[in-house]
Amino acid sequence: MRESIATFFFQKKTMSSLEAIFNSVDRTRVRESMPQKSNSDLQQIVSDVLLLCDRTKTRLILPVGMGEWKRDEFVNFVKEKKATVVASVDAHFMTDGEYKFDAGQLTTAHIQCQTLCKKTLYNSTQLCIIANQNCKLQNIRMYAEMRMPFIVVVFMPDSSISAISLSVNNHKGVPARVYKSVYEDMQTLVPQLTREHFPKLAGVFIHTVS
Repeated sequence: MRESIATFFFQKKTMSSLEAIFNSVDRTRVRESMPQKSNSDLQQIVSDVLLLCDRTKTRLILPVGMGEWKRDEFVNFVKEKKATVVASVDAHFMTDGEYKFDAGQLTTAHIQCQTLCKKTLYNSTQLCIIANQNCKLQNIRMYAEMRMPFIVVVFMPDSSISAISLSVNNHKGVPARVYKSVYEDMQTLVPQLTREHFPKLAGVFIHTVS
């Protein structure tokens, strides 16, 4: 079974919806704590993320994890509901519909993502999703340095075995060891997703997949 834990910055833990929380909590205190919300499916996380975007005027969303771990589904759901620009390293390596990774071009690909993100945030009203692995602290920092509020959505396999099994037959031909490595990096990253490290962090949602 698939479980989801959405974690975000509000004051009350027991309310049944984000709307109820925002209606009942003084907005000056909304940022003070990080309670949890359990048993949400992917569609519910999409709704909650977009609600938080509206309430906090946040337009930057950083998914963490691999596309096969429901990240790409999340991106598509958001695009269906809101005008959204998606920046991804993978787009740099697509040639005539075929994925051709080149490690030597990775820095250039990340720079292109950052450039598109800045253009979107500074020159439009659209959301911007950075659809990369974003599994290390430096990946988050490169966007936190833009000093714009942002939301992190973590797509967490329930085990390293699930992380690998979900990667079977991925269309990019990414080796299983990469999925295992990303999963392991995420175990280190998630505890650091706090306001102490990132003052502009508007919220963190975690969706567990198996």
